[in-house]
Amino acid sequence: MNNTFLSDLTSIRLILSSEKATLGVDFTITCVSNDRAIVFRRNVTNECTIAGGYSNGTCNLIGEYNHNYKYNCNNSTGEYMYNLTIPSSFNIDTLHGSRWSCSAPIEVVSSENIQLYVNVPIANVIITTVPTDNDPVEIISDNNQNFICKTNAGRPTSRIQWYISGRNITGSATHQTNVCKPGCNGKFISSSELTYSGIIADNGKIIYCTAVNIEGHIVRSENKSIVILYSPSVHLKPKYDPYIVYQGQHNIVLTCVIDDGNPADFVTYEWNSPIGTVNTHNLTILTVNNSHSGQYSCTATNNAGTSDKATKQIDVHYGPLISNISKHQDIIEGQNLIVFPIVDSNPVARLIWWTRQNGANFRYDGYVLRINTIQRTSSGNYACYVMNTLTPSGMNEINRTTRETFYVNVEFKPFLENTRPYSPSHVTAIENNIIHLTLTLTANPTPTIEWTFRAETDWDSCNFITIVSNTTTNRLFTSSSIFIDNVNSSNFGDYAFTARNTAGVFSRRFVVMKEDWRVSQPVSSYSNCLDVILVPPVTILDASSSWLRQDMLSSTKENIGMFVAGVVTLVVGLLSLTISVIFVVRNSLKNKTLKSAKTDEYTGVQRSNPAFTDAYTTLHSDIEPRALQEQIINTYEECERTPEAHAYSSVDKMESEPNHPQHHDVNAYEECGKRIEAHAYDTLDK
Repeated sequence: MNNTFLSDLTSIRLILSSEKATLGVDFTITCVSNDRAIVFRRNVTNECTIAGGYSNGTCNLIGEYNHNYKYNCNNSTGEYMYNLTIPSSFNIDTLHGSRWSCSAPIEVVSSENIQLYVNVPIANVIITTVPTDNDPVEIISDNNQNFICKTNAGRPTSRIQWYISGRNITGSATHQTNVCKPGCNGKFISSSELTYSGIIADNGKIIYCTAVNIEGHIVRSENKSIVILYSPSVHLKPKYDPYIVYQGQHNIVLTCVIDDGNPADFVTYEWNSPIGTVNTHNLTILTVNNSHSGQYSCTATNNAGTSDKATKQIDVHYGPLISNISKHQDIIEGQNLIVFPIVDSNPVARLIWWTRQNGANFRYDGYVLRINTIQRTSSGNYACYVMNTLTPSGMNEINRTTRETFYVNVEFKPFLENTRPYSPSHVTAIENNIIHLTLTLTANPTPTIEWTFRAETDWDSCNFITIVSNTTTNRLFTSSSIFIDNVNSSNFGDYAFTARNTAGVFSRRFVVMKEDWRVSQPVSSYSNCLDVILVPPVTILDASSSWLRQDMLSSTKENIGMFVAGVVTLVVGLLSLTISVIFVVRNSLKNKTLKSAKTDEYTGVQRSNPAFTDAYTTLHSDIEPRALQEQIINTYEECERTPEAHAYSSVDKMESEPNHPQHHDVNAYEECGKRIEAHAYDTLDK
């Protein structure tokens, strides 16, 4: 065997003359190798074996080979190039989808497999009309005519375009379909349908289509001439345009009147309107409603065609329709109520006004109802009135008025209802007895109630726990209470009450102490004051006044125990009277001698601060008037916030001997961490 057939084969590859073969066009497959001998294979069939070539380009073919192909060999470039050409005369479509490769005849070295794709150009595209194929094609103006274009089988699918006298109208065609019948071997028949609406201006023009499945190979159909048939001309009665009618009006008649037509006999009519299509000479509306507004048109059809549309606008007038007003309006007291209606009316409303039920003097003129800084007394039923004027054609004007009612619910934050029984903020109790804390609030909407408790042993912490209460609500009134029977030492401490609703928050604190607890304050601890200061029962109730309480009582606390001397079994009424007289006389003397700029300052603060006039932050005292309380508080402020102030409802004797200090952080509910003590007792010690 010749050693040239055993030479080292370092590369072998297959090259096509084009990406795809085309029926009727030469197609060449080239095998490039550094071996003199190669084999062309199609699928599993050897098409030929070539053992080198000659200088004239012919190939040395060995054994059997396919005589339908042409062969050419060239080794002038240093590589062997073996060309297999399928001539245009050969039906290359039979080779579509076959896989080709080349390899050395002995060594197991082969090029990649390449699948052959063969383009089959379409030969024709045929245009027809449906349901019958006519030429020329008569089309009534504004009517539709369907055209179909269909190609013969080709590979790949075709793209069909529609034209009317050179203008592309493909956008009016339906989606193109491509059909491959069984055994088609990938060759498709493409078709497209055009729905054309006759236009008078297109009379005498031609419609045709084109198809292309291979670039540069365009096939055109025959032409279809179109003839547009003209219609009669018409107008509508009555003469009004727009024709104004009103909602609820009866028996409205529109008439389609023919002006001209050819032919003029056998005329049929067609009305198009918002209510549908009618095929009568007259169009009648029995009862008018809003849906009848719109354009009405009529056409008349004879044997030659259908007329142009005669149109008339009908405008339905109707009374006001009010929307965008909620039947129930919730608003917080102090805010601005704004009610902005949406009014649908035709024609537009010319009058809008507002009234209030049981409010004979309430009338508000204007499109938007606005009540600034609304108060709870403004709750109630309101009504919006809107009026417009209808002007139907050929008739007198008609006034129409519409009313829309709604309820305004003014919400306000909880506040203490002081007309009903409520507990003082400082309470004394006896062990094994009962504790009853109660209060009643007025609020809208009904508030959420929470009671929390901090034991006396936890004064230095913020350890409040939630406790169960008895709460009832009757309309705007909410009553809540804490009832503890068989009191023990763990029940003494700080009780905090909170009521919340969408409008705000109300808070109150209750300090519960043992009834026999007494504290005295030595005179020496008041070095900056001229005398011992006794603070009468003063209760600062809620969080809104906590800033003043903290400012007055932010001193270092030293509670000095007191020795109770004397007999305390006297009649409670006599003791109360005696103590009241002592307080009035002592503080009267102090007010004459103690003059301070701070006194004036805090007096002014109290008078200007709304917290001291609010219904649920009022200072409660049955012993002394407000002016005297302000003086005592200001005197305490002059002491540079160093002493502790304890007020007792009954005091027999004040001792100056110090006792061990007790730190009770009463104000920790508002701000834990500050050492502020202010104990005021609203009950007399018995």
